[in-house]
Amino acid sequence: MSHPFDHQDDFERLFDQNFLRWFHLNGKPALLEIVKVTREELTLRGGVKKKSPVIAVKQIQGAIESVKPFVMNRTNMEELARFLGRKPSDWVGKQFVVFQDETKLKGVAVPCIRIREPQRQQPAKDAAK
Repeated sequence: MSHPFDHQDDFERLFDQNFLRWFHLNGKPALLEIVKVTREELTLRGGVKKKSPVIAVKQIQGAIESVKPFVMNRTNMEELARFLGRKPSDWVGKQFVVFQDETKLKGVAVPCIRIREPQRQQPAKDAAK
């Protein structure tokens, strides 16, 4: 899907960037590996505090300039659980792909990060046969 959002020149880049955001992907998917899964207290807009799952990651492939922890929403957590299992303690060392997408927030399309299972490598065919 083509996105009207400019990952290089968007007003959201001017705000706090302690966590991975859609524009950090530079318009390209990235393969990440889970280093640690925690639950952290975050301060939301307006000063409201909320505990959320946060995944520390390292980049295996992609164009992310500076890899940051990834705050997970329910949609992304459910997708991870679908292909990694329901136990976050088993996720360390596992990989997933992040990509830019859109969602609706109060009826308005906004950019977001979604995740998917990495494609499995096909075994190399034996050239000698």
